[in-house]
Order: sequence, then C-alpha cells, then structure tokens
Amino acid sequence: MASDRENAKRSIQQRDAEDAELDAVLSEGTDLKLKLLQETHRHKEHMLDKELGHIGRFIGGREAAPFNIAVSLLACGVIVVVGSLFAAAGGNAADKAFWGEQAQRGFALASGAAVFIAGRARR
Repeated sequence: MASDRENAKRSIQQRDAEDAELDAVLSEGTDLKLKLLQETHRHKEHMLDKELGHIGRFIGGREAAPFNIAVSLLACGVIVVVGSLFAAAGGNAADKAFWGEQAQRGFALASGAAVFIAGRARR
C-alpha cells in the first residue's frame, strides 16, 4: 500500500516529457501569472503618477520632497549671498547696507536649510 502511494507522489512530482497538454497548461498558467504581476506593477506605477502630479514628479515623492526642497533652498541662499556680496562691492554706503542685509537674509535661508538637511541625515 505504501509503495502505491509513493508511486503516486512520484508521478505527480515527475512530469513525463511526452505530456504536451500538461506542458501547454503549465506554460499558459505561468504566462497568466506573469501578465497579472505586470498589470499589478503597472497599476501601482499609474497610481503613484496620479498621486504625485506634475509638481510632485519634479520635486519627488513623500520621502524625497523635503530633502530636495531643502537642497534647492540651500542653493538659492548661497546664490543670494554671493550675489549680494558682489552687488555690495561697489556703490555708496546706502547700497552697501541694503545688499549687506540681503546677504544676511540669504545666509539665514541657507543656514536654515543646511540645519534641516543635517537634522534629516541623523534619522
């Protein structure tokens, strides 16, 4: 009795190379499984695109957006500081005072963004 059972198990696990119908059914099942998996990934990608929108694709997703915005603010702050210092290099005292204040504001923006990035990196 045990040998009949073992033979039955072996015949289930070992396919005959001559069984074309079984090969065709298994191939169709594998193809269907692959197509379903591809459609699932396509649906997730489509939903992510809809969630992000046009601006979100440029800025990034939920995890990357704060960091990307902070880096862009850091770059803007540095540009403002450098531009203000070059503008303050020439001119009268009133112009130098104005551009000095703008450089301070740019430095505050850049340093705030740098602190955010440093705090974000600790997580």
